[in-house]
Amino acid sequence: MKVLVSEVGPRDGLQSISTIMPTEAKKRWITALADAGVQEIEVGSFVPATLLPQLGDTAELVAHARRIPGLTVAVLVPNMKGAEAAVAAGAHKLTIPVSCSETHSLRNVRRSHAQMLDKLAAYPS
Repeated sequence: MKVLVSEVGPRDGLQSISTIMPTEAKKRWITALADAGVQEIEVGSFVPATLLPQLGDTAELVAHARRIPGLTVAVLVPNMKGAEAAVAAGAHKLTIPVSCSETHSLRNVRRSHAQMLDKLAAYPS
């Protein structure tokens, strides 16, 4: 059996705190995770910095992480604009949030399950 650990701390761990970690500290964190053997890291999310200023440096983090040999660089993208920014930045993997709960989906991405699935169908493959 093969297990892949995908670390999401640099995105999920920082998105809900008010303190903004300096970009250089995030880069050191990502590098340390990769040095410890983590092969996939979700380094951030392409969302408006006005909503989540903690993640406003995601493009720079993608560029940093892309220089780490063997690392798969993942990002969370809640919409097509975020997906386009992620592709332009060079992310290897896009994570698209689909909530189990309709209520959470409406609060998290302001779309119902049906709307989110319609948006997913529109993503280029």
